[in-house]
Amino acid sequence: MHNRIGLTCDCSTIEGRRQAYHSFIVVEGAFAYLRDNTATKATIGNSTIVDVSMECAGMLERLMLAQTQECVFENTIAKGSTFGVCTKISRQASLYYEGKVAALNATPLDQHFDKIWMSHVQLKAVLFYAEACYREDVEAVQVSGGPTGLQGELQQLHDLRRVNHELFVQTEELLQKEAAKYGHFRSQFGSKWTMPRSTTLTNNLQD
Repeated sequence: MHNRIGLTCDCSTIEGRRQAYHSFIVVEGAFAYLRDNTATKATIGNSTIVDVSMECAGMLERLMLAQTQECVFENTIAKGSTFGVCTKISRQASLYYEGKVAALNATPLDQHFDKIWMSHVQLKAVLFYAEACYREDVEAVQVSGGPTGLQGELQQLHDLRRVNHELFVQTEELLQKEAAKYGHFRSQFGSKWTMPRSTTLTNNLQD
């Protein structure tokens, strides 16, 4: 619930950023508690329940930390802080997202979450790294790993562009299939088919 509150806050305002920050902090604490106290007991027989496992709770804790750091970054930009300060904060947000990517690529989470979500998290990591590089002074280059680090991130951007294009094509195909199924059932059952139109259900994806 607090995570949803944080996501719906208007972060273009000081009060919105404050509310989002505190909401994410509350959720981060909940996942930390789950990881340390409850996740160790989340088993059925010899199998671990992935959704409440230590790995999943730890990954979600890092997600909340990353979203909290986003709020700090946006507030720093709004206050007109120096490039050096903005660089450090955006790079930290990138590191939190990179930690989440690492967790999603490891067992048991690597087969548990949708690839589109993974791509979104990777994009966030690269985005905040790019924010750090944009404010590029000597300190920023050092924090980001120097020229070698920049070359690695540019390659990652290239790879992500390819992956995102593949996911876009797959999503577009799924939307077309969904629309075709809706048309088939609509023609078969007529007015008895009361499900919402396919385009209504998938409107956000199409936008």
